[in-house]
Amino acid sequence: MSRRTNVTIRDIAKMTGVSKTTVSRYVNGKLEFISESTRLKIKDAIEKTGYRPNRIAGSLKASKSNLIGLVLVSGFVMRTPIFMANICEYCRKYGIKVIVVTSGDDPLEEQEQVQELLAQQVEGLIVATGRNIEFYEQLNAEILPVVLLDPPMQEIKTDWVSCNQYDSVFSLAEKLIDQGYEKLHLVLTSENSRLPLTEIRKKAIQDAYYKHFKNDSNFKIVVLENAIQEQAENEISSYLSKIYEESEAIPTAIFVANGMIMGRFIFQCYRQGLRFSSKFTIAGYDLLNYGRYHGEELITIKQPLAQMAEKAAELLISRILEKDDDLKPRHIMLECDISI
Repeated sequence: MSRRTNVTIRDIAKMTGVSKTTVSRYVNGKLEFISESTRLKIKDAIEKTGYRPNRIAGSLKASKSNLIGLVLVSGFVMRTPIFMANICEYCRKYGIKVIVVTSGDDPLEEQEQVQELLAQQVEGLIVATGRNIEFYEQLNAEILPVVLLDPPMQEIKTDWVSCNQYDSVFSLAEKLIDQGYEKLHLVLTSENSRLPLTEIRKKAIQDAYYKHFKNDSNFKIVVLENAIQEQAENEISSYLSKIYEESEAIPTAIFVANGMIMGRFIFQCYRQGLRFSSKFTIAGYDLLNYGRYHGEELITIKQPLAQMAEKAAELLISRILEKDDDLKPRHIMLECDISI
């Protein structure tokens, strides 16, 4: 028989007809309450599948800690404080404290941070990085419940909460094209250009553009190298001046795929006196009602970030309280709003 490398305690439990707890006791050498026949069944299943136990579990104790872990990419992402505030507030009602760590968008660093959380005996994880999907599936299957918050794909063997990222960006791009904008620029930062979620947004706007124009000759991805630092103002200012001038020849729309940077773009337009028109506009993620401050119409995507965070906390706490290993993963997809 071929040896599988992704077998979990749950798989062994199903093969042998015993509980995950019994399998866990066996692989950790706690055999005193396991009958000889059960030991032989588990041993045979492990040998046939090539199962290898995840030794991270060895650091966990059975006692309740009333702690959960929240794994984020960075404090510089606009959604971070919204996720933190709503998850912490929801957990507070249940007497659960939240330990927050950031990965710096480094998958290996992220796994090390998670192992530190496990050493602190957290009872569950909420993860909003889009990285290490197989790692979290393994943790969820063998050790503790994991809820992924806005993952980059939906075929995942854990609970997740997300919003319709692809559909919302695709619809926004179509609205811009329907209004007569022939050139589209997708603006990213060097930090968020590497995120899995960015690939979804990139594909959505490219697909919408290609659907209408059958080519990508006037579609461009712009990566700002210094968007988080102070020198961002000069970089954004120079870019906007150039595009505004060029938009006289070809109507241009700029889609800013970062809520924090969106604010800087609006400020620079105001500062330079760049007016939105049928020739030039900016669209993006609106967390602070930017159009109200600028005094002109903007097409924006409003994500239900607070609701997503609360739903993730609700899912995780229900898993912790239920103690049911055999429930199928729960998936929640929320809608974004596109507004002017």
